[in-house]
Amino acid sequence: MPSRYWRLDGFGGVDLLRADASTHRYARHSHEGYALGVVEAGAHAFAAHGEVWTAIPGRVVIVNPDVAHDGGPVTHDGGYSYRMLYVDGAVLTAAIDEAAGRRVATPFFPHAVVSDATLADRLSQLHRVLEHPEARLERETLLLPEAVRRLQRDAVHEPAGDVLRNLEYGATRSREEFKFCPQRFVCEPIAKNVRV
Repeated sequence: MPSRYWRLDGFGGVDLLRADASTHRYARHSHEGYALGVVEAGAHAFAAHGEVWTAIPGRVVIVNPDVAHDGGPVTHDGGYSYRMLYVDGAVLTAAIDEAAGRRVATPFFPHAVVSDATLADRLSQLHRVLEHPEARLERETLLLPEAVRRLQRDAVHEPAGDVLRNLEYGATRSREEFKFCPQRFVCEPIAKNVRV
C-alpha cells in the first residue's frame, strides 16, 4: 500500500498518515501539533533537538509542536513502514486533562523517541481503529484512554514559562544549526519555525 494521509472525520484535530515500505526522505519541517508515530517494520531515523533519533518497532516517535525535524529510513537502500497521528495541541492537552481527572499544564515530551512497546502497540491499534469510522466505540472506550494514560507518563507538564523557554531553546538550536551548516537551510523554508 502506498502512503496515505487523511483528516479524520468526526474527530477534529487529528490527521493520520500510513506508509508501507517507504523510502521517502523528508526535508526539515515542523508541525503545528504533536506528531506521534510507530514504526511497524524497518527503522526510521530523524534529527530533532540537536540529536539524531532512531525508531524501530516497539518504540514511539513523539515530536512536540513546532520542533524542526527531518526523517527517513535508516539505510539509504532500505524502507520502513510506519503510522503517524498528528494531533492538535489543544486536543492532546484536553485528553490528558480528562485522563488525569484535573487540568494539567501543556505537555512537553523531552525525548523524541520513547522505548515503550505497550504504548507503541496501543498507538498502532488506535491508528488501525481510526481507519474504520464504524469502530468509534472501540476507539473511545478502549484504546484512546489507555494510549493517553501511557503518553501522560512520558510528558513533562511544565508551567507555561518553562514551555516557552523550551521553545526558545529549540529556536536557539535552529539558529545554531543554521550557523553551523547553512547549506542545509538555504532552500528549506524554516524561517517560519524559528522565533526570534
